Amino acid sequence: MISCSYTSCLLLACIACLPHAIAEEPASHARPRVEFRRAENTPAAGLTEAAVLMPPRKVYLHAVADATDHDIAEARTVLDRTSSPAVLILFTKDGAKKMERLSNQHQDRPLAIIVDGRVIVAPELRTTLSHQAMITGNFTQREIDAMVAFINSGDKPAAREASARAGRERAEQRNAADSR
Repeated sequence: MISCSYTSCLLLACIACLPHAIAEEPASHARPRVEFRRAENTPAAGLTEAAVLMPPRKVYLHAVADATDHDIAEARTVLDRTSSPAVLILFTKDGAKKMERLSNQHQDRPLAIIVDGRVIVAPELRTTLSHQAMITGNFTQREIDAMVAFINSGDKPAAREASARAGRERAEQRNAADSR
């Protein structure tokens, strides 16, 4: 579980503003909108210093993202164990493998969650992640809804499937109307 209790307002304010900036970038040059990257608390060779927005601190990022928004199948609004709104992120099959490997190899160290090139939060990994992760904290329902909408706004398998299903249903309705 990823817990981000102090990050709610700034994290979601940043996320809410991103779709407009990202939408203008050509798809062929688009970088990942969301990245999950190993981080360290102390500097070392090959790591890049980065400022975490909430809570403000420095972490040192590994060069390559372990998973990106392309590894996210879908995000959903849920209630956590305290009945507070939270974001449940469901990973693709490949994404689940990546997150499991990452969390097993990086236990008790920070996982940087990067949105549009900025480290928004960097919680310590305390459990093994796999097919899902939950972001919890002091979020309002509106903030959770904004985060879920942002994560789901990209080219996700669930979004593609829903779009394809809707297209098939519209075609079937047209065909039925035409045959009357």
